[in-house]
Amino acid sequence: MFLRNTTALVAILAFAAHLVAGTPLLARDEEGLGDLDINPSDVQITPGEGLPSLESLGITTADLHDNVLQQFNTTPDSTSTLSLLRPRALECINSGPFFRILAAYCTAYLEQLGNTPCVVTGAACTIMCVARSGADAAYVGGRYMPEGITTDTTQSYCRHVAHASRMVTDNCLINIVKSNRGREYAYGNGHFLVGVSGHDWPCRSNRGLGQENPGGP
Repeated sequence: MFLRNTTALVAILAFAAHLVAGTPLLARDEEGLGDLDINPSDVQITPGEGLPSLESLGITTADLHDNVLQQFNTTPDSTSTLSLLRPRALECINSGPFFRILAAYCTAYLEQLGNTPCVVTGAACTIMCVARSGADAAYVGGRYMPEGITTDTTQSYCRHVAHASRMVTDNCLINIVKSNRGREYAYGNGHFLVGVSGHDWPCRSNRGLGQENPGGP
């Protein structure tokens, strides 16, 4: 736990140093992908079922790039985007790491949708957005809470789902480049749990992976 917290602290201090210096975040990890060292045209956004495509919105990933830059050039806020109903819901899980830059594109896409409803039904994980670049991907999904077998439905503005996505990305840090997967409630909705992951099971809990089905709770 100490090592994990120390790693996160180092990442946050490095982030702050970049902000003070006014320099771009071009850190690279061992796999070579830097936070901002990516061409928007190399990013592919796949919306969740029923959500509009970039084409139908009349935008491209290049149009989302300013929002992405803004996410990386503002200080992460660990309080303002917490759910109103579950103020300490954020859960960071030591698996499923993802590139923060890709998650930021999904966050930007969901913010672009504004008051469009994002809807989840039951315990199955509903994917809201996938951002890919080459073999790398970030998944943002949601499911109904509390856990258990249910067919209940809830919805939130997609921009409120984006709040939760940003919360995970900014606070489940491994380093400047990557975050671990995590879960947080959509802003103001204690029944809408949002997950972000580098794999297609962003909504999974912190139980052993052998106990869960892909895409499950």
